[in-house]
Amino acid sequence: MADTVSEILNNVTTGGTASLPCGEFEGPFVITKQCTVMGNNTTLWVKSGTVLTVSAPNVRLKNLRIELTGLPRDNASFAIVCTAPGVTAENVEIIGAVRGMGSEDGYWGVPVNIKLGKFPDGQKNTFKMELCVPSETEIISTAKDVSFSPARIPAGASTVTITSEPLRRGTYLYGDVIFKSELNRRAYIFGTADGDASSFTDGAAVFKAAPNMTPIPSEGRSVVLTRDQLSGYNKVSRPSERTAPTGATVPLTRGQRISAEDYLGNKVEISFSANFPSDMEIDAYTFMLDKNAKATEDDCLVFFGNTRSKCGSVSYDDKSPYRTVTVDLTKIPEHIERISLAYSVYGDDPRRNFSKVKGLTFTLKGKNTLVFSPDNLLMETTIVAVEFYRYKNSWKLCCVGAGYRDGLKRLCESTGLQIV
Repeated sequence: MADTVSEILNNVTTGGTASLPCGEFEGPFVITKQCTVMGNNTTLWVKSGTVLTVSAPNVRLKNLRIELTGLPRDNASFAIVCTAPGVTAENVEIIGAVRGMGSEDGYWGVPVNIKLGKFPDGQKNTFKMELCVPSETEIISTAKDVSFSPARIPAGASTVTITSEPLRRGTYLYGDVIFKSELNRRAYIFGTADGDASSFTDGAAVFKAAPNMTPIPSEGRSVVLTRDQLSGYNKVSRPSERTAPTGATVPLTRGQRISAEDYLGNKVEISFSANFPSDMEIDAYTFMLDKNAKATEDDCLVFFGNTRSKCGSVSYDDKSPYRTVTVDLTKIPEHIERISLAYSVYGDDPRRNFSKVKGLTFTLKGKNTLVFSPDNLLMETTIVAVEFYRYKNSWKLCCVGAGYRDGLKRLCESTGLQIV
């Protein structure tokens, strides 16, 4: 599919519009003609190097996500590099540094995760962020009952106050925060209203930009970042896919996507560990789904009642207290596009849910060991832990860590399986 995007960019007429298809596409990509590049829920990415190079003047980028998935550790890895003037962006989200876009090139001292932790319920609470941005920036949040003041900050260093409205005890606050200038940079804000938040300090700092960093002045549109400047840049806390060491233990966080084959190899054992009440039981359920996220037959659900798929690619061992699931990626049939691994509290009592589970950790063992510990689970009785999905001719892994309050039945029905 990357060839399709490259062909669209190569074949667009000068002054015309290159309309890109929906989906994820691995680059690198180059724009050599003056045009408008219009995305449609389109993500362009590379592990290292530059995702998108713009060598033509007056190019307009619209409705795109441009992502550098490897950590930028030097001045050779960029989301966007512009070598011609007049490039503009509208509704373009990036992960990674840019070069050649004026003040967008500068140091962005903004967070990726805004962790509020536990805070008192039933009252307003405030938090502080110390930000540093190279151009005027608007702060936009989707999180309900949260506000930012000021919501628009000038270039330079600023202190922003986050205010949460009074929330009921046990409420989990979660949402997206966009730092919007010409380009968009996304963060995630989360925390829990908890009456036992005895260590809470009103006005506590939840983020501080790297010290002694100032916005880098723009000299035309060709500012180059140094190694030290890039080390403080807004980047995702994910392992670099190009440096996966064999035998390592790698921690993962919610929402991460990495190459399953690079990190785990072709055969993976997944287990879980946790502390929960003795009257609870948690079981694993593995869904084998087609391109429409549907299970085409009952055999596509592997669990204690069907411990092995017909093709032998997925098996379940309930003899172990860890409920081990084994996935062999080489044996998965071609029509299966996604392997979704869920865990559900057995029974119909809604009082038995994941809020009662402490220290939940999923361990994925292959040529490396990956560990994922989703936090802030509340009334869910079924959660999707991780998913393997096909991308081109390889398998990727996504950490989900989210679920359903109304249990396994809803999840099964969403995949086309009927529970009677």
